This record gives sequence, structure tokens and C-alpha cells, in this order.
Amino acid sequence: MMNIPVSTLLKDKSLSTHLKCVAGEQGLNKKIYIPYIQKPGLALIGDTSHIHTGRIQVFGASEVRYISKLEPDIRKKNLHKFCTSDITCIIVTRNSKTPRELIQ
Repeated sequence: MMNIPVSTLLKDKSLSTHLKCVAGEQGLNKKIYIPYIQKPGLALIGDTSHIHTGRIQVFGASEVRYISKLEPDIRKKNLHKFCTSDITCIIVTRNSKTPRELIQ
């Protein structure tokens, strides 16, 4: 069974020039044990029942764009619910600007 600490991603020389930790340093010892990424789709509207602990959550351009269009109160509420659902780590791709609420 795969069991890789999130910190390994930052230490991997082939990835380290592309990845940086912008928040959540206390979670770098969390383990990735499901070798498939997850796009958080439904979680962004508040349904976190399909979030799988142990997977990397990937926010691409469409997720970041969707979040940015939400009303501030809803964005904050949905991202808080998502981030407190025992996720392993989040990677924001495509040089997208990481939403402030996600960093907080």
C-alpha cells in the first residue's frame, strides 16, 4: 500500500521547482495513500461527502474560476467546510492564483 508523506512532494527534485507550500505546513506529514487525484467539484458547492482522505485534491483553472465567482460569504463557508473535511493536501495548478480563503 502506498504511504507517502505530503512533504515528499516538496522534496522531489523533479517536482520541487514547480511546487511550493503556501499554507498548511503543519499538514506536511499527512500521508497520501490513494494514488489518484481528486477534483473537488461537489465540495465547492458544500457537499463534502465524496471527499476521500489520502488523495491529493487538485484545483485547476475551472475550480479557481468557480470559487472566485461565489459570493464572499458562500465562498468562505464552502471552503471552510472543504478544508475541515480531513483532506490530505491541495495542489492549485496552471499557475492559478490561490484563493485567499483557501490559504486561510
